Amino acid sequence: MGRNPQALACGLVFLGMTLYLKAYEFLFSECDKMKRSISLLPLTAALLVSAAAPVLAGGMAEPVMEPVITPVPETPAEVEAWSGLYVGATLGYAFNGDDRLGIRDVASGEFLGDADNLKVSGANAGLRIGYRWQTGNWVIGPELGYEGGDISDTVTATVANVEYTGESQVNSLLALRLKTGYVAQPDLMVFGTLGIGRADVDYRLNGLVGDYKTTGYILGLGVEKMLSTDWSLTGELEYVGLGKEERIFEDISTQATPSYTNVKVGLNYRF
Repeated sequence: MGRNPQALACGLVFLGMTLYLKAYEFLFSECDKMKRSISLLPLTAALLVSAAAPVLAGGMAEPVMEPVITPVPETPAEVEAWSGLYVGATLGYAFNGDDRLGIRDVASGEFLGDADNLKVSGANAGLRIGYRWQTGNWVIGPELGYEGGDISDTVTATVANVEYTGESQVNSLLALRLKTGYVAQPDLMVFGTLGIGRADVDYRLNGLVGDYKTTGYILGLGVEKMLSTDWSLTGELEYVGLGKEERIFEDISTQATPSYTNVKVGLNYRF
């Protein structure tokens, strides 16, 4: 069978055009895919950098050092600043004394009347030794002291037409005191005093001697100021009540009731 050359040529041209169009469509499709991939590259890179940043930062950061807390040492010297054994000396002046001089007939027991009040007063000096314990701000301890001086008075009065002259003098006082203090500041303490004392008293009525010893009580308040670790200065106000003693002078008697207030300054040395 014979072939037509023109038909064969037309078929070849048609086939070439079809292949050309197919190749063009393929290339166009591949180029479009490549454009879309390239456009996503910046976003992908940004995401990768963001994800890697914490890891890179953690690897490059310096280690965090924990702060070192140094404990504050205690100061036991302040805790025991007022404790221990001490000795001291005092100078004082007694005033506001009261010793009623009442006259009574011994035979009948009749009270004849009051002559006057013996308002004993005068200077005194003393020595003391004590020991204290301290717990926090509270300080407590006993103190033994001896004071001597001229705490005296003399009165003259007429009772039932008879003149009477009375004399009273507290010569000395041996006392045991309990002192309780509160440390208001590291170098300042206020304290209260409760004590018992044994006094030696000279007593006269119209020249007749009626000396005696008596036991009484002591109440007081004070303050103590440190001058150094060993030395301290004190100021005190005390009331001394020496009770009641009946004194008989032949046919008459009287009740001796000496009491007084004593203001003192002192100096202590702590061992």
